[in-house]
Amino acid sequence: MFNLNRKGQITVFIILGILIVLVFSLFFILKQTSVSKNVKVTEEVLTPLQGDNIKLFVESCLNRVSEEGLVLIGRQGGYYQSPLDYSILFVGDKLPYYYYEDEIRVLEIEDAEKELERYIKDYLPVCVDNFKIFEKSGYDITEGEIVVNVSYNERTKIVLNYPLKFELGQDVMEFDTFIKVVNVNVKKFIEAAEELVEQNLEDKGYICLTCMEDTAASKNILIDALPIHDSSVFANDIIMFRLEDKKPVILDYKNFTFEFIMEYLEVEIEEKLEIEDLGTFEIGVGELFEKTIVSNKEDVSYTDDSELFEISANGKISFTANKMDKGTHFVIITAETTAEKDNEFVIFKVTG
Repeated sequence: MFNLNRKGQITVFIILGILIVLVFSLFFILKQTSVSKNVKVTEEVLTPLQGDNIKLFVESCLNRVSEEGLVLIGRQGGYYQSPLDYSILFVGDKLPYYYYEDEIRVLEIEDAEKELERYIKDYLPVCVDNFKIFEKSGYDITEGEIVVNVSYNERTKIVLNYPLKFELGQDVMEFDTFIKVVNVNVKKFIEAAEELVEQNLEDKGYICLTCMEDTAASKNILIDALPIHDSSVFANDIIMFRLEDKKPVILDYKNFTFEFIMEYLEVEIEEKLEIEDLGTFEIGVGELFEKTIVSNKEDVSYTDDSELFEISANGKISFTANKMDKGTHFVIITAETTAEKDNEFVIFKVTG
């Protein structure tokens, strides 16, 4: 009996020992699991630099600013800042004159590219806002100088050189070049504008609709021309042109258009040949009369129907009246060019 009880006690102790070991093992495993979870959470909070997010942020700002800039310069004839001395304020936009005071002022392609470059350089910093969104997450950021290069061809290419250095703990990431291509051909609009100005200089006094149709077809665009009459004392009549692609290009939720103005040119009516007003001349007998007739044009030859004198071809009259010439003489003097003729009636009264 004694031996059986002793064996039973040993068995109980063995079972209790195993249970204690299992409990401690389970506790250790659970503790290790808990520690692992805590380390993992810490690692998620202190994640390494997210290069894709940084790049995407800068690119989104470049996209936004580029499209906003293109919409603005399109509405202002290629200008970011229109010239004050030859532009007008029209519905919030400053429209430049492409012809003003006898001078063609169409914007050069290279100058137009610089206008968009200046816009992006001014407004990109506003969009990135000193990268405050990243600073709040613990990033140290170093920014370099912004350099923008714009190329106007079939599409608009924008190359942004913007040295950036992002640091988070021991992690460092650097960026430099960002590229944006916009499907709008600013170059063809400027070329079309130049054609329209030259056409209207040739056809003064009206808008050449067939010329507009030819330009629109060759550039695959739509053209609207609106004559605007100025009833003020300045009489500054203009033609406003609005150009756009046949298939609208939407930038920043707006339709891209290219707009400018030019002076409305009146028809130049050529002056008719006219002899100066002559009136009546009184001459005494024996008195020498001399006069050169003048008209408003050159290369004019003169004739007369008078018996008093013979006018020279260049219009000079020279004679001395005698007693037989006493009385009133009605004379017609004729001036003539190869294309036109004018007559002037003159009276000579010979007295004495």
